[in-house]
Amino acid sequence: MQNEKSVLSLIRPARAISIIPTSFNEGQAIENQAISAAWCACYITPHFRRAALEQVGGWDPHNVTEDADLGLRLARFGYRAETISCPTYEPAPTRLDIWLPQRTRWFKGWAQTWLVHMRDPVRTARELGLGSFLVTQVLFAGMLASVLLHPLLLATFAFLLFTLLSGGFGGTAGSVLLVVDTVNIACGYLSFLLLGWQTLTHAERLGFWKVVLLTPFYWAIMSWAGWRAVWQLWRRPHLWEKTPHEPAAPAFAPPGFRHGFGTGPGPAASVALA
Repeated sequence: MQNEKSVLSLIRPARAISIIPTSFNEGQAIENQAISAAWCACYITPHFRRAALEQVGGWDPHNVTEDADLGLRLARFGYRAETISCPTYEPAPTRLDIWLPQRTRWFKGWAQTWLVHMRDPVRTARELGLGSFLVTQVLFAGMLASVLLHPLLLATFAFLLFTLLSGGFGGTAGSVLLVVDTVNIACGYLSFLLLGWQTLTHAERLGFWKVVLLTPFYWAIMSWAGWRAVWQLWRRPHLWEKTPHEPAAPAFAPPGFRHGFGTGPGPAASVALA
């Protein structure tokens, strides 16, 4: 999949708020690593051999990220996924009221997937192989844990910095804790930015400084989505918050390109739900 804007609108006003949600291209960078290691994120246009789909049990109707769960099951059965180079055009959400439910659903689904497959971690590790098993821990448990712990890291950083500057907590211990906390935050931001940077065109990289400045804000709302997902996992585990996607024609669309899901004359669909 390829989105025509690899950082979602960079800064686009949406009513009273501007946000920089992560793009499908950035997600694709993560997905490509995951596909080669453990699982396939199916997203828009998956293609399966029906026999393989039936062998692994088909789609799980109770998992809100059924593509992640299915991909992991395919990997456990020995299947691998490949990426088709033909792009699928679909703009990612640029409004917080659309982006937040989508990210909540993703985090909740990843948690569901991790909990299901970790019921027997020894068997899962044996079927995936050690390398893919470790990647699975990073992609499912690690990504959710990082956004859940991010507010704690920021609070600890602010507390240590204030205490050291005010002279209330000196010595080596306070300095070491502050350095460790700073490195953790910096590495998280840097990995996020590098994944996005490598998917951008030259023209898009000219505005990348906006993304850098707003990364702390983006991680704050990621944490919001993560904690919202934990609450939903407990109270409404099977709630599926649909994501409306408004179509936008790619800049290099072929002649006669139209939005919609059919061919021939007639009005094209204006919104798709995923």
